[in-house]
Amino acid sequence: MQLLIPHIGGLGAGGEEVLTGTRPCYRAYACRGGGAVALGALEPKFWAAFCRAVGKPAWEARGFDSTLSPEAEALFRGASRDEWVERLAAVDCCLEPVLEPRELRDHPQHRARGAFLADGNARSQPALSQPASCPAPRLGENTGEILREHGFSDGEIDDLRAARAIA
Repeated sequence: MQLLIPHIGGLGAGGEEVLTGTRPCYRAYACRGGGAVALGALEPKFWAAFCRAVGKPAWEARGFDSTLSPEAEALFRGASRDEWVERLAAVDCCLEPVLEPRELRDHPQHRARGAFLADGNARSQPALSQPASCPAPRLGENTGEILREHGFSDGEIDDLRAARAIA
């Protein structure tokens, strides 16, 4: 639900649905050879960068024009997924390959995030940071130290503890 808030909010305000894959700036495209890429160029700067990179400056004002989608589809069918990724790697246009399940383990982002365990199995939740090297502190264990770093005196900390405002 959290990821849908902007979408739902726009609909509630009488806006059009934009995140449905009907707009050329925000959709997945089939490429030559069976692969696909996802383009998420919702912001004008990303769409403009994409249009310049593919030699279609006339498209810049049409990022949300669904009638442009067939032309964009034809453009993407002209090269393979990997060719598009390589061609647009240096362009800030929010284009990514649509990965097949067998490709997930070796993707640099998934390796960097530790998405897979050493035995090759996927984590049940993506790792957002490196595993902790020590256990988490107990409730209140570091409270005094942290408050001192922020300028609280020992007397003020004792008063907060007496008022049960901190652990």
